Amino acid sequence: MKIALAQTDQITGYNETLISGLELCKKAAKEKADLILFPEMFSTGYKFDEQTISGALASDSNYLNEFRKTAKEEKIAVCITFLEKKNDDLYNSALLIDKDGNDIIHYSKVHTCDFSSEKILKSGNSFFSAELKTENETVDTGIMICFDREFPESARVLMLKGAELILVPNACEMEENRTLQLKSRAFENSVAIAMTNYSGIPCKGRSMVISPEAFDANGISMNTVILEGDNSERIFYAEIDFIKIREYRRREVWGNSFRKISAYKILSEKVVIPDFEKR
Repeated sequence: MKIALAQTDQITGYNETLISGLELCKKAAKEKADLILFPEMFSTGYKFDEQTISGALASDSNYLNEFRKTAKEEKIAVCITFLEKKNDDLYNSALLIDKDGNDIIHYSKVHTCDFSSEKILKSGNSFFSAELKTENETVDTGIMICFDREFPESARVLMLKGAELILVPNACEMEENRTLQLKSRAFENSVAIAMTNYSGIPCKGRSMVISPEAFDANGISMNTVILEGDNSERIFYAEIDFIKIREYRRREVWGNSFRKISAYKILSEKVVIPDFEKR
C-alpha cells in the first residue's frame, strides 16, 4: 500500500482548507497513492476561535461531500479530519473514505485534551477498525488522533478489533519522546502506523510511517521507521508491504499472542491515584 502524508502548514478558513485539501488529494492520486492522510482537524488548521466554532461541520456537509466526490473520482482513499458539530456538541473527528467515495470509519477523538482549548469538545467513546479496500491491497485499518497516541489502550483496542494499520492525524511537536511512543505502539501491537503532522511552528513536521517488523527471520533487530519527514510543507510518500507484516505477525510473539487478560481487570475500572488527582 502506498500512503501519502499531507504535511501542510496550518491554514485557516473552511474554503481555504477545502481548496488545498482537494488539490492535495489529486496530487497524491497522480502519484498512484492508495491513501492520503491529513493532520489533525485539517478543516480549521487546529483552531478554536469563535468564527471557526460557528462553522463546525456536520457529517453530511458539502465540505465533506467534496472529499467523498474526489475520492471516488480519483480512486484514492482519504482520511480527512475536521471540527464536527453534532446536535449541540463539538467533536474532533476523522472520516476515512474509500476509493469509491464510501465512509468506512467516522471516528471522534476519545482522549480529548481537556486541560487545553479542547475542553469545549465532547469525547468520542469508542475505537473502530474496518476493512479498507484499495486498488492494490485490502487492509484492516483504525484511527487514533494525536493525544490518543499517548495512551497504550488506544492502539491495543484497535489491534484487538483487527487493525493492521493505524492512522494518526496529529497536531503537536513530535519530539523524541512522542516518536518513541509511536514506535512502541507499532512494536507492542504488531501494527503499522502512519502519522501526519503539521509543518512549521509549533508542530515542526516529522510525519512518520512505522512498521512493526522489529526483527528479521533470523532474529536480527531492524529499524522499524519506514519514513520520517523533515519540517517542510509537502506530501511524503511511503510504501508498506502488508504481506511481509502478516508473515511477521504469524511468526513473532507480540500483539495478541500471549496476553494474560485475567491480570488486566483494573484497566476497565476507575482508579483514583491521589498524587495525580490533586492537579
